[in-house]
Amino acid sequence: MNWRRIGLVMLCATIGVSALLLLAKSAQNSSEFSRLQLWILLLNVIGVIALTALLARKLWQLVREYRNHVPGSRLTAAHGTGSHASPRISVPGKRVRSASSASRLQFA
Repeated sequence: MNWRRIGLVMLCATIGVSALLLLAKSAQNSSEFSRLQLWILLLNVIGVIALTALLARKLWQLVREYRNHVPGSRLTAAHGTGSHASPRISVPGKRVRSASSASRLQFA
């Protein structure tokens, strides 16, 4: 596994845990919350930016693999978009929607 990726995941986890700890500490006292509100907001904004960057990177990777016809990328794109489009399998004389229904066919 890539050390850069591990570092990014650890950074996101640290930011998330820090935001939760600050929120838990400030929930006990309203004056403490007003003092820590800026830090909580800042940590949450950093977390959202990090998650958006991770999502954009994976989406860019999927588009690149889709364009290069990498095996499995079209299946990932079909299931990742929520289209629920299952790949069609051609069986002589029958049109089957998915592999699970293809296994139930009986051949003469």
